[in-house]
Amino acid sequence: MRRRLAAVAVVTALVAGLAGCGIPESSGVRVDGPGPAPNYGSGTGLGQVPPQRAVAGSEPQTFAVAYLEAAAGEMGGAVERVREFIAPAGQPELRDKPGPDAQVNVVRLTELPRVQANADGTSKVDVSVQQIGILTRSGAIDPPMATATQYSFTVGRLAGNTGLFVLKPPPVLLLSTEAFGKYYQPRTIYFWNADQSGLIPDLRYLPLSVPRELQATEVLGWLTAGPSGSIRSIAKGLPDGTAPIGNAPATDGRLVVNLSAQAVPTGDDAELDRLATQLVWSLRPNLVENEELELKIQNQTRTTLAAEDQFQKHPVYDVAPVAERYTVYAGQVRRLNDLGEPPGSPAPIAPEANTGIVSAAIIRTGEMASVALVTAVGDRSQLQVGASTGAVRGFRPSGPSFASMGRPVWLRTTDPRGPVGLVVADGRLYQFGVTAGLTELELPGTSGPVTGVAPALDGHRIAYTAGDRLHVATLMVTGGLVEVAGQRQLTTSLADVSAVAWTDENRLVAAGLKSTRLALVDITVDGLLESWLDEDLPAAQVTHISAVPDNPVTRPGFARLMYEASGVAWYRLTLTGAQQIHSTEVAGVGSGDPAPEATVPTAPFFVY
Repeated sequence: MRRRLAAVAVVTALVAGLAGCGIPESSGVRVDGPGPAPNYGSGTGLGQVPPQRAVAGSEPQTFAVAYLEAAAGEMGGAVERVREFIAPAGQPELRDKPGPDAQVNVVRLTELPRVQANADGTSKVDVSVQQIGILTRSGAIDPPMATATQYSFTVGRLAGNTGLFVLKPPPVLLLSTEAFGKYYQPRTIYFWNADQSGLIPDLRYLPLSVPRELQATEVLGWLTAGPSGSIRSIAKGLPDGTAPIGNAPATDGRLVVNLSAQAVPTGDDAELDRLATQLVWSLRPNLVENEELELKIQNQTRTTLAAEDQFQKHPVYDVAPVAERYTVYAGQVRRLNDLGEPPGSPAPIAPEANTGIVSAAIIRTGEMASVALVTAVGDRSQLQVGASTGAVRGFRPSGPSFASMGRPVWLRTTDPRGPVGLVVADGRLYQFGVTAGLTELELPGTSGPVTGVAPALDGHRIAYTAGDRLHVATLMVTGGLVEVAGQRQLTTSLADVSAVAWTDENRLVAAGLKSTRLALVDITVDGLLESWLDEDLPAAQVTHISAVPDNPVTRPGFARLMYEASGVAWYRLTLTGAQQIHSTEVAGVGSGDPAPEATVPTAPFFVY
């Protein structure tokens, strides 16, 4: 049964959503592959479908909110659902034609629609928006093509009809971000990287109107259509011609996937295993109730496997089950104690080298620890790097000194030459290795000084802040060298963005200004969904953030954050507010510690 929202409830929900978003500041058809476009009707999925015009309310503001959500659901019916709201005389003004290739412009409302009553009984509605992107038929959000920050339309009544109509609509199809929290489920699917050494996540949105028994079929359509534009330059799609055969039924605890012969060459067991791994991770939500996956190629069963065994055998990320917390205290990298946990091992840095440190990063690869240190050289900073199976004693300078240098980070790559690191220095982004010096990393399409950088779990994506804006980029790592393959600026309600970290595979936390207050916002990697974490931080600026991302391997259920704000270290759990990290939490600090009593921990970071 459809659950319909009352008029007051709709406006109240939007007010709450907009309060969390803050108030900042015509194109052709776009196609994202040949995915299926079934007609789901009202569906029997996990949630509701948008209300029809007749129950969208008789108050212009409420009606406008519903109109901006009407396109939600399966793409094949988006235009028809929106046209239902438009008076017949105004329907030709909507440029998009019915079908799955309609261009749905996703916008974030920066305030409630403004209504002005006209003398003829109609009302003019003005909507201020941020352009987020284009919703593709495969459930991805491509970069926006429209640039408008405001739309206007007229609403009123028609003789002989009940309720309101849009008399003069905007020329483009609009869908508010509020609709995604009501009518879509975020889903992550996976594609192999270029050398097939690891999987890359790809964020999509599944309409809640899709019946449960067809959800796996929809996901298979996304997979066979190929990677979304955000990762297409670094990901490997399924072989040309691969297509699903029929639906993907689930019976007696087994999900059956049937693909055409192009999916796997006969006798290629390695390719079959990679495909099975990709399918298991991409269909994980559908395998919760169905413990086995049966993979057929051209109607012939090629393998049947237990999903949980495949998750254990081929984890999508190589991450430690428990994260270690470190900080810089009195010029040394020191371990932070965790309540309820036994004392951890000290930082893998020899005592004679653990001095004069401003910030640091550590990554463990098997028994090897690679350490990057930013050290003070007079009033300037210099990067030093070293690696060892024990405590690192030998550090070598990587390049010249700089007036300013951010906290270094390590990419989680499978490059046999060893890990690759990134660091911001004097407003530019540099790469480094364990043995090589600094090399500037070009960021095409980016303007303004770079202030922060954060690597994703997959090692092929970064988020960075530059010119007070938030960006994501895809990377190719070859022979120890990093090249930016693609870049995208995200639309966020924050201004003056200064730092960023990843909170899961497809979400970021960024620091900046909300109006005149320092704030943290959690935002999806496509800029679509955002929520405020802290809206009034007691600091002037957040200089860097470190996080342990939620991920499908360890699944802690919440992200953990640490950050430095105005020279003070803070710790934050997702469900609680931020708390300052005090010297009493630093391992080994006691009455005999030589640090002055006023010393505070700085530059906190995780190792996992």
